[in-house]
Amino acid sequence: MLSVCIPAYNRPQELSLLLDSILSQDYPDYEVVVSDDNSPKAAEIARVVEEHIRKHPERRIRYSKNEQTLGFDRHLREILHKAEGQYCIYMGDDDLLAPGSLQKIARAVTENQHIGIVLRSWASVDRTTEQMTHTFKYFDTDRFFPAGVDTIATFFRRSLFISGIVVHREAAIQAATDQFDGTLLYQLYLVGNLLARMNGFYVADVLALNRTSGVHFFGTSEKEKSRFAPGLLLPEHSLNFVKGMLEVARGVEQRSGVKVYDRILRDIGNYSYTILRVQAEHFSGYLRYSYGLAKLGLWKNPLFVLFFLSLLCLGPKLNDRIIKHVKQNLGHTPVIGKLYTGVKS
Repeated sequence: MLSVCIPAYNRPQELSLLLDSILSQDYPDYEVVVSDDNSPKAAEIARVVEEHIRKHPERRIRYSKNEQTLGFDRHLREILHKAEGQYCIYMGDDDLLAPGSLQKIARAVTENQHIGIVLRSWASVDRTTEQMTHTFKYFDTDRFFPAGVDTIATFFRRSLFISGIVVHREAAIQAATDQFDGTLLYQLYLVGNLLARMNGFYVADVLALNRTSGVHFFGTSEKEKSRFAPGLLLPEHSLNFVKGMLEVARGVEQRSGVKVYDRILRDIGNYSYTILRVQAEHFSGYLRYSYGLAKLGLWKNPLFVLFFLSLLCLGPKLNDRIIKHVKQNLGHTPVIGKLYTGVKS
């Protein structure tokens, strides 16, 4: 059985759309676990879940509410204990599961041995038009990735977007730690830890849809307040996010004994356009933010410097169009550097 694990917070309307996208799947053997993180709209979220339980009595749908607000990272950890499936599919409560996704995930974990993590393609969807605006397809075909440093380095940064990431539930529970609470990146720790000894699999089809332009609530819990603030994305918040990535990468290396930190740092630099882009709309903030990234060691990567100058000189909109054109022509994101691409399935 698969478990679709939804850590919910304050988004009842969005959650309803997500549940519709899950409950319309053509795969029978799954459960839906909704866990509210003590949000102000917990009662509304409970009503949404109850409504879907009434509409779908044939499905296993469960709801629970945390007694206190745990925060993103701890919530990802705790919801694993509320699920019962062999694999947990994480879904953000304002995203959507693409049609046929559960069937494709089930095939990936049953037809391949000792899978710890499933990575997938995903797409951004405009909330108003419901049209896809960007597709993030890392490779052109499904691929098997054996356990080890190469696979960790490939999966790490590509697991930032949580929805559709699949983890082996018992292995994730055994690997639990609170070391990275407040970073918003607990899934990266699980990716690094599990793939040190278990295999990975990449599904080339788009499995998750990110509905853009929503308001975030990061910074609500005590562990997050020093790094983030609800509804805001200031340069210091973005910088704290990247610092968290490197903090987790260092922790993965220390805990697993796999020398992966430098590989991850190089990959982050090779694909640093998206990291730089988040603050590129505001000139002064962009300069401060870019300087902070450079101090983390990214200045050593020529592509980081190139992306920085390109955004500075050409602006984000023109750069976005160029990158979108390149990806459309290739059919997937360009493979940069010595990126391990797995074994075609």
